[in-house]
Amino acid sequence: MGMDRLNIILERLARLEYHQKLLLNMMPNKGYEFDQLIIKKNLNEKEVIAFHKLCEEMIKEKEKEKADHYVYHTPLFRDFVHRLNPKLNVEEVIDACIKQNMYVDLMRVFQKNI
Repeated sequence: MGMDRLNIILERLARLEYHQKLLLNMMPNKGYEFDQLIIKKNLNEKEVIAFHKLCEEMIKEKEKEKADHYVYHTPLFRDFVHRLNPKLNVEEVIDACIKQNMYVDLMRVFQKNI
């Protein structure tokens, strides 16, 4: 592939990324907050799958802690923050998940630790 062809592809990619940002700003926020966060933070599918697996693990662990009468689940929250993708901000994630109705019980528990 020649350099001219490569430059054309890179220019088109940059334009697509710019148009994606514009479209994201045009989308209504209601109901898609976490999906928008994924796009804004440039997460790939593997990273999103890892996030969902992390939340599923946290839910199981929360149930164990609940049986031990934990109220704030601080160790669990710290583990979540530590294992959360570094591209993501924990407060943004919690807010977006609650608004998009994802892992609401877990996120409300984490909200108490902020």
